[in-house]
Amino acid sequence: MSLSQEFENAKSNLELLKNDPGNDAKLKLYALYKQASCGNCNTTKPGFADVVNKYKWNAWNNLKNMSKVNYYCCCYFYFNRLKIRENFRIFYL
Repeated sequence: MSLSQEFENAKSNLELLKNDPGNDAKLKLYALYKQASCGNCNTTKPGFADVVNKYKWNAWNNLKNMSKVNYYCCCYFYFNRLKIRENFRIFYL
């Protein structure tokens, strides 16, 4: 199976998550998505008072110069990590 097929399978499994993965996970996914769709961060850093967008900008900017292959690998492993974490959450309730 190719890397892009593995990525698509992992992405479809992510949509099946029953629980919200949390803000940190969503921020990571946002940054990975922006890096893949837009490339390196190309916007100015938001001001001090714009806290949410500043976190998004920092997350995206931290991924600068990430190659497409690295993007697919990071997403694939991150998606699977979220799925595994959700499955083990049952044991901690």
